[in-house]
Amino acid sequence: NYSLPKNTKLDLTGYIQDPLQVNIIASKWEDVDEDWDIVGVKVLNVSTLETGITDFNGARISFSSNMPIVKVLPELYVGATGTTKAETEKIFNDLVLKSNDTKDNGATITYATSRFLYTYDKTSQTGTGYMDVLLDEQNVKGARETYRIVLSVEDEDGGKLQREIKINTAQDGKRFVFDAYGTGYIGAFFRDDEVGERIITGQQARIAGASERPEDLGAISPWKATVESGDFVVLSSTPSFDPRVGMDDPGNPEHYQVLPNAYKGEGGTYVEGRGRVYFRIGVKGKNTGATPRYARVKIERYGGRWGTGDNQVWYSAEYLYVRQGEEPDYIMRPGTADPISKGPLQGKSRDYARKISPYNLTSPAYYNGSNALYTPVDHKQAKFVKYPSQAGAFFQWGLPKKANQDYFRLAYHPTALTVDHWIKDIQFLNETYKLFLPVWGAAPSSPEIIYDYGYTEVFESCPEGYHRPSDGYIDRVSYNGPYPNNLDQNGDHVIVDTDKNVIKANLVDYSDDIAFSELRQSLFINPLSGDAGLNSNIGGYDGSAGVGGIKVDRYQNFWKDRNSTSEAQEHMKFSIGFYADGFFDRRPVKMGSGDGNYPYCVSSENAQAAYMGILVYNESNGASVFFPSAGRRRNQNSSLEYAGQTGYYHTSSIAASSAEDPHAVWSMFLGKWPNPGLMYQLPTFGQSIRCVKNETSGTR
Repeated sequence: NYSLPKNTKLDLTGYIQDPLQVNIIASKWEDVDEDWDIVGVKVLNVSTLETGITDFNGARISFSSNMPIVKVLPELYVGATGTTKAETEKIFNDLVLKSNDTKDNGATITYATSRFLYTYDKTSQTGTGYMDVLLDEQNVKGARETYRIVLSVEDEDGGKLQREIKINTAQDGKRFVFDAYGTGYIGAFFRDDEVGERIITGQQARIAGASERPEDLGAISPWKATVESGDFVVLSSTPSFDPRVGMDDPGNPEHYQVLPNAYKGEGGTYVEGRGRVYFRIGVKGKNTGATPRYARVKIERYGGRWGTGDNQVWYSAEYLYVRQGEEPDYIMRPGTADPISKGPLQGKSRDYARKISPYNLTSPAYYNGSNALYTPVDHKQAKFVKYPSQAGAFFQWGLPKKANQDYFRLAYHPTALTVDHWIKDIQFLNETYKLFLPVWGAAPSSPEIIYDYGYTEVFESCPEGYHRPSDGYIDRVSYNGPYPNNLDQNGDHVIVDTDKNVIKANLVDYSDDIAFSELRQSLFINPLSGDAGLNSNIGGYDGSAGVGGIKVDRYQNFWKDRNSTSEAQEHMKFSIGFYADGFFDRRPVKMGSGDGNYPYCVSSENAQAAYMGILVYNESNGASVFFPSAGRRRNQNSSLEYAGQTGYYHTSSIAASSAEDPHAVWSMFLGKWPNPGLMYQLPTFGQSIRCVKNETSGTR
C-alpha cells in the first residue's frame, strides 16, 4: 500500500521463480547521471479507478497523460476479478474509438466519440480528456454487475501503459427501444418554478440492411436532437449525476441542473450521440408568465442509407413537446383562433373549448402517501396528482342520491384490486321502482320527469374552480351523432330497450349535440360526432331460430377506420409514449409488454403509479397536455384492464339507455388501436377524471 514518491527510481532485474520479499532503500538522485538514461517515461493520471452507476445516470472520469494516444480497449473484463471478457461497446455507450474518430490538425490530435474525448498537444506533449460511462446494450432488469474497462495510453512505437477502471452497475428496470409510437419520449414537463433535469433515454438497433455499406454493418446507430422552438430550453449530453436516479427513491431533479457539455462545445440547442439515445432537458429559468410556455425538440434517429457517401443517410424524426407551467391551459383555443375546417361544426366558433388541467384527480389521502384500497373524497375536495404521468385514482360516475353515502365519491387505488366497497350494480330507481335518468346539471325552466337533476351538487370531485367536462348536454340525454347506431342481422337500425325489446327505428342525426361538448371542442382540431364504442350481440340473442332469430350489433360511427392513425391525425394531433415530468423519467420501468398487468408503469406497487400515455398538442402554438394510460376498473368486479394501453376519462354527460347500458354515460378514451374517441358505457366503470377550468362564457 505504498506509493513511490516523485523522482524515485526503481530498477529491478531478475528472474523470480519463487515468492520472495524485496526490501527497497531509496537514495537521493544525483544531479548528473549520464549512465542512467530513462527513455519514454509514460504518465496516465485518472480521476478514479472505481465508480458506480445505475441504468439512468453516468459517471464522468477525467484523465491526463503525456502520451499521444489514449483509448478505451474494445474488450473489458466481467466481474470484480477474473478474466472473463465481453465487448466494451455492448456494455457501455460509445467509449470505443472508430476509424474516423481521430482528427489531427497539425498542432493537436483529438480522439472523440459521443462519450469519450482526449486532446493531445504536440508542442507541450500533454493531453487531457474525459469519458462519460453510461450503460447501453447490457439491459437486464434487476441486474447487479461489476465490469473492468481498460484505459490504455500508447506511443508511436507501441509502448503502452494501462489502467483498469472498475464500474459497479445496477439496473432495476427494463430499458426499451426508442419507438415513435409507444416507448419513446414524447414530452417533458416542468412546473413554473422547476428548472432541473428531465432524462430522455431509449435504445436503438444497430445498423443493418441490404442498402448499408459493408463497413457500417453492425455499428451503433447515430442520433441527434435539436431545439426547434422555445428559447428557454437547454439540452445537454452530460448524463445525470444523481446517484439514486434509476431506483425507486431517486433524488430531487431540481438538485441537478442542466448545462451544455462544455467539453463538446455544446450551446444548449443541439446534442448528438451514437447507440443508446440519452440526453437531458432543462430550462433556463422559472416561468414568470401567467400561462404555460411551450417548446418543441426534434429527435432524429438513424433510419438508413440512400447512397454510399458519408452524408447520404436519412433519419427518422420524432418530436418532443416541452411544457413549463402547471396552470390549466387551452389546447384548442376558443372562438376562431383554431378554426374548425371539417365535421359537424365546420366554420363555427369553439364556444365550449376549455382550459384543461395537466393533472389527473386523486384523493387527499393518496396524495399524502396512503396506499389504502379506497379512500373517500368530500364534495369538490379531490386533489390533483403531483405529476402529469401519475394515474391518480379511479372514480365511478355517481350513485343514486338515496344510496349509502359511505360509497359516495370513493377514490379507488390505481393498481391494487379493490373488490371491497365496489359498486357493481347501479340502479337509478324512483319511489315506484321505475328507472329514471340521472343528469349532472341543474333542471331547466321546463324540467322533465324522467330526469333526476343536480348530480354535480353531490358527486362533483373536481376542486373549487374546476368541473368535470361535458360531452354535450348536461341537463338531458346527449346522443352526439347519428342514433341509433345499432343494426340487427338484417341491417335495419334498431333500439334494444332495457327490457331487451328490439324496436326498429329511423336513424336520426343528433350531431348538433356536440356544439356543447367541452372535450371534443378542447382536444380535437375538427370535433367529430358519433360513438367510438362497439359491441356485438348487445341484445343477448345470437341470431339462431331457437331464440327468436334476433342479433343486434352496436357499431362505431366516430371514425371511418378506427385503427387508421393517419385519419385520426387529421382531427386530433397526438403522440403516444413516455413523458419526462421529473417522476416517470427517474424511476425504473419494472413491468413492460407481457410482464404483467401494468405495462410501462413506474411505482406500480403504490398509489403514486405513473404510466406512459398520450400527449395531445396544437401544432399552431405548441400547446400540449398529457393523459396517462391508467386503464380502468371493470364494472363487474373492479379488476384492472387496459392499464398502460388506454386512458379512460369520465364526462358529465349521459347517453341513451338500452339493454346494453341501462344507464349510460359518455366517456373519453385515449389509446392506440383503436384511436382516441368518445363512447358511452355504464357508470359503474371506474375511470380517471380530468378537470377543466370554470368559465363564464358559453354556459348553458
